[in-house]
Amino acid sequence: MKVPGSFDIPLSIRAIIIAYRLQIGLGWVEISRKLGVNNTTAQKFYNRVLEQAGTPDLMEMLKYIDSASRTGAPRVVEPGTQDSLQIRADVLKWRDFDRTDAANHTRPKGQHIKPTTVRRVLQDREHVEKDEQHPKRIKRGRQLRKEALTEIHKQQRRAYTHKLEILDGNSLEDVYLLEVVEGKEISHNLIIIGVDEYTVEFGGSGFNRVSYMEGEDLYKHAQETQPSRFSLMQWNAACGQEISLTRPCRIWEPELPELKVDLAEKLLNKQKELNKKMEQQRINARIPGTTEWRHMEKVNKAVQDWNATIPKSQRKGRRQRR
Repeated sequence: MKVPGSFDIPLSIRAIIIAYRLQIGLGWVEISRKLGVNNTTAQKFYNRVLEQAGTPDLMEMLKYIDSASRTGAPRVVEPGTQDSLQIRADVLKWRDFDRTDAANHTRPKGQHIKPTTVRRVLQDREHVEKDEQHPKRIKRGRQLRKEALTEIHKQQRRAYTHKLEILDGNSLEDVYLLEVVEGKEISHNLIIIGVDEYTVEFGGSGFNRVSYMEGEDLYKHAQETQPSRFSLMQWNAACGQEISLTRPCRIWEPELPELKVDLAEKLLNKQKELNKKMEQQRINARIPGTTEWRHMEKVNKAVQDWNATIPKSQRKGRRQRR
């Protein structure tokens, strides 16, 4: 893989570049082919080390392979400093904030840092390696969503769980302590299979973006969704023939073909009824004394009064007499 800059060249490869060039005399194209480093990058790195060492001596040049890893203007935020660690911690502390806003949240107004600097502090290898508390790159991603349970749902779940405990003959606490913690086997009258929930979203996604450390479980910072209009929630359990139980559920069933035809027919009939009513109102508007006629008279009078306030030179849609 080509390495874009000497900053990313591992120390071992840097030493080999110097040895290949100084001891063996290989050309830059050959060094690039053998090591997978861009030939221009390798040449610039070698020249910087040679300039710092001041002599083409192998042992002397090897002393400077680490210090020659970066040139140019000094960093605004150096890796491993308190400033770097604070920026990384603040971005994770205020996950919902934009990364730059979170990084500048506690900084004085005149000391705000730019978005490019924030991005380097969060993702550059040197900053990551020197942050023991957050030893991975910090990224920005879409916040997960989970359905918010209403009080009714919670009550149903508590009651249902209690019913399962009675049917099984064991409390969930006992099952956890004996089977999971102590590894003992206990008899069960009921086998709980699981919970399956599905929601149908309406009115847009409403997703937010949050900052997170690479590899972190985003479900810990999931956003609770508003109650959905339709949802399918099934609580499943397997039991013997002698036991029967119900389950709390809210189900949205697909529209049946018969219902679809019936609704379409009702909509068509309603449209015909409204069209007939509208046509009758048009007829009534031409008959003096009717409610529709009086309404149109009032509207026409308002239009005439408005037109009278407009100078003749500005009136449009009417030919002027000369």
